[in-house]
Amino acid sequence: LGLRELPKFVFFDTGLRAVTKDCIERVERLRAKDPSRADHLDGGMRLATEEILAGLREYNGSKAPAGDRRSAIERIAAGMARAGEIYRHWGLVPEEVEGTLARLASEGVVSPRLTGAGGGGFI
Repeated sequence: LGLRELPKFVFFDTGLRAVTKDCIERVERLRAKDPSRADHLDGGMRLATEEILAGLREYNGSKAPAGDRRSAIERIAAGMARAGEIYRHWGLVPEEVEGTLARLASEGVVSPRLTGAGGGGFI
């Protein structure tokens, strides 16, 4: 991506493990049941990805100290939040993880979301 530096990301292990194949099958079932909704969600994830990348590029292009790059961080956080919502709509965020996401947000984590295929793993 040509990025020289990244904002601070923290990874938290949920303690849950999921099989990527199962998560993919869940999304495929949703796609078979409601193709237009699945297309809408895919479009939302594309927007989230573009928003995150734009924020990362803005962060890298700034001459300001890392602590003064608020607009870039806000852009990245907005994209992360959008992606997290898409995971929820795909059914990839287990109930046990919802509480952890809420707790991390209440403790100051800017935009917690699951990584990877979902179902567990890391936030």
